[in-house]
Amino acid sequence: MQQLNGKPVLTFWQGTLATPPTYTNVPAGSSESGSCYYILDNTYKVIKTVTAQYGFIPDIHEFLLTPSNTALFLSTKAVP
Repeated sequence: MQQLNGKPVLTFWQGTLATPPTYTNVPAGSSESGSCYYILDNTYKVIKTVTAQYGFIPDIHEFLLTPSNTALFLSTKAVP
């Protein structure tokens, strides 16, 4: 549970992880395209979907809502 605009919310990551040998363009365990974070209110309604920008993909590990109502999270970008 976290706080957003002074109210309790639930947050979680949704996506898939690369698992060799079927997907070899990124390291094993990396988040795949389409991954995102969801923020739910106290009725479990999705109030916000958070994604990364500029070709980055949200990582499964960290997602922190700040007192300024912004989000901090890890993301990766595969570079050939």
